[in-house]
Amino acid sequence: MASPLAFFFPKRISLARKNLLQDKVRLLISVGGVAFSTTLILLLIGLYQGVNHLLALYVEKVGVEVWVAQPGASDFTGTASFLPASAETDLLSIPGVSKVTPFYGRRSSFDIGGKAVATFLVGFDENHTVAGPINMVSGKRFPAEGEIIVDEVFAKINHIYVGDTVGVLGEPHKVVGISSGGNVFLLQYSFFSYGEAAKTLVPEGMVNFFLVNTEAGKAQSVMDTINEKHIGAEALLATTVIKNNKELVEKSFLPIIFVLTIIGFCIGSAVVAITIYSATIERAREFGIIKALGAPGMFLYSTVFQQSLISGALGYFLGVGLVYLISWAVELYIPQFVMDISWVEMTGTALAVGFMCVLASYLPISRINRIDPAVVFKAN
Repeated sequence: MASPLAFFFPKRISLARKNLLQDKVRLLISVGGVAFSTTLILLLIGLYQGVNHLLALYVEKVGVEVWVAQPGASDFTGTASFLPASAETDLLSIPGVSKVTPFYGRRSSFDIGGKAVATFLVGFDENHTVAGPINMVSGKRFPAEGEIIVDEVFAKINHIYVGDTVGVLGEPHKVVGISSGGNVFLLQYSFFSYGEAAKTLVPEGMVNFFLVNTEAGKAQSVMDTINEKHIGAEALLATTVIKNNKELVEKSFLPIIFVLTIIGFCIGSAVVAITIYSATIERAREFGIIKALGAPGMFLYSTVFQQSLISGALGYFLGVGLVYLISWAVELYIPQFVMDISWVEMTGTALAVGFMCVLASYLPISRINRIDPAVVFKAN
């Protein structure tokens, strides 16, 4: 019994498959071009989504509704912020505020074997547990004076292990723990004692930020009140801090991703178009005979579309497989790069590949339209 596919388009599919398989090397090149495009597009989108997720993760896990910073210091990791510690009293007096936590944290660097390595230092101990590590992988949960906890990505990049010593602000510190969730792509979070942070990260009597917990539904009004009081500080909702953290990457990284994605799309389209076009030229006589025998134009056009879509489908699935292989290798050898590819990106890329194949069919179809059935029977 014939399959449903054979019932609907037996000759069309057979002819498309025959044209493609006539030159297997050419088919391999076509499939490879689509696979390259698929891989490039998905890797770039996955990297962008992964970085976006990383930039939001720590601020989300801190679990406060309002961040208070020095005016103009709106992106948390990229700009310095210094506030008078005395402002804590003013903040506590605002209606709707349930808790205020001074936060000591700023971008700094470690001395590892004489090399300066960027990190974001945060003060944290058993008495000040807000804004600590998201998860612990190994070692102590709370650092004492002269100790430090580093992120697992930082540890992998710099070959650091529990028990090693690193230079922190000119003083040796023993690595007593490895945490996770503190990777923000360009640098990673490290945690040392709250008392040391208060003495070394800011001038005396200053803090870097205030973390403000609010009563339910009061975050917006608390933020507005803080900004209206003119206490030399700027209040931001946690969602705004996340947005600002992402803006630097979006402005510098997103245009590059967009350009490379377009390049990948164009390469895939060109490879498929050239492959199908050359196959059409080689089979021009056969197409002419089919036209002379009265085959409708849609039959011939559909044959070309079938060729393109077969190449596209094979290339897409090969590309998806390569993406997972490359993602595994990248995360293994370059741990700060994290891929985040969901079914939405997979579906969108599949549609892009389908459009690529339809677009690539234009040249072969235009060639078929120029074939004159009256001359195909002439002797060579």
